[in-house]
Amino acid sequence: MASDNFTGADDTALETHDSNWTSINATYPVSNLEIISNTVRHEAIWQLSGAYYNGSSVDSSQIVFKAGTNGSQSRNVSVRAGSDQRGYSASLTTISSGNYTYFNISKNGAWLATLETRGAWSVTADHTVKITASGSSTVTIEGFVDGSSEGTTSDSSSPIGAGHPGFWTGELGTIAEGVYDDWTDGAAGGASSTPSSTLARGIAVGMFKGMGIGSGQYP
Repeated sequence: MASDNFTGADDTALETHDSNWTSINATYPVSNLEIISNTVRHEAIWQLSGAYYNGSSVDSSQIVFKAGTNGSQSRNVSVRAGSDQRGYSASLTTISSGNYTYFNISKNGAWLATLETRGAWSVTADHTVKITASGSSTVTIEGFVDGSSEGTTSDSSSPIGAGHPGFWTGELGTIAEGVYDDWTDGAAGGASSTPSSTLARGIAVGMFKGMGIGSGQYP
């Protein structure tokens, strides 16, 4: 199983923290991501970022969207991502009365399906978001929030056949609204991919812890 709890020294670049994290492209680079307070986030406002985990080709990706104050519709967790390819992604969007209400699936940044329109996921709470994909000529995508399935959708129009798990983020006006933690590909067996240097730091300090909608391109 590949996983990363993003435990490390503040201001460490994500690609330095673990070299398996690879840029999607020049527009969505891993270089815009850094470790802060044992989480990962943008280095500055109004950036785009993206990273896939080159050490895994598992069709499952799960990450924690950390709590914010006003929320962000720009966070996405992905499968079958790669070079110049954001893959299939899941996101929480459409904030109403302090809650995310929509759960969307996108394909390379373009809306593919909305699996939920009446959600009540508080923007001030952490949420574990997961996406899986299966199949080749017709790909079935399933999304989960906090352990519960939100349903499935399918893609048979030039489907994405393979890639890597990861995550990407659109532009943020407030960095604190786009923070992530505790990523995993969920594969059974194997060891954590957390780098040994990061693992040692974690042991030393005792810290192993718990976008608009539409048919167009996301930010």
